[in-house]
Amino acid sequence: MERVTLVIMVAVMITLIAVVFAVLGKGHYKPPPQDQGYVVVQEMSL
Repeated sequence: MERVTLVIMVAVMITLIAVVFAVLGKGHYKPPPQDQGYVVVQEMSL
């Protein structure tokens, strides 16, 4: 019985994580056209 409960809890947790990432990552980020295809490295001066 404990194993069934564990499987259900893990399934609920995975579902909640998937829903959170689906809501948060709903396509708001769009990279600028000139930066597509390569990584822009910026140096930080301290």
